[in-house]
Amino acid sequence: SKTAHVSAYHVSDGMLLWEKTFPNFGGGQYPAVGPLGKNGPLVVAAAIGDNPGNANLSIYDSPGTAESYFKDPEARKKMGVPNYVNTVVVMDATTGNEIWRWNAPTWDHFAAAGDEGPEMLHRLKTKSP
Repeated sequence: SKTAHVSAYHVSDGMLLWEKTFPNFGGGQYPAVGPLGKNGPLVVAAAIGDNPGNANLSIYDSPGTAESYFKDPEARKKMGVPNYVNTVVVMDATTGNEIWRWNAPTWDHFAAAGDEGPEMLHRLKTKSP
């Protein structure tokens, strides 16, 4: 079971101020801290959720498979592509109370955007990062 965890500490003495857990979301990115708007409260913004894996190059093995993969969600489902869920949550930096949340659309590709498809193939061929 995956659970994202965010903790806030006093800068002055390192004591725990608050902590929150988010069941059913993975974690792995550092949150951002700053004011919300010009005169808003200090907030913690955290992107939580699943990290996609690597591109599955086998989709290029059969004619038409890659085209189906990129154009058809049902084809991706039949190929066993996982559904990745992600959200951005913004919390009051003092209390940890959630101010707002944005749930990203489910991502149903093997890899992150830009890490598969023609751009990725070009990078592989040219040995470019």
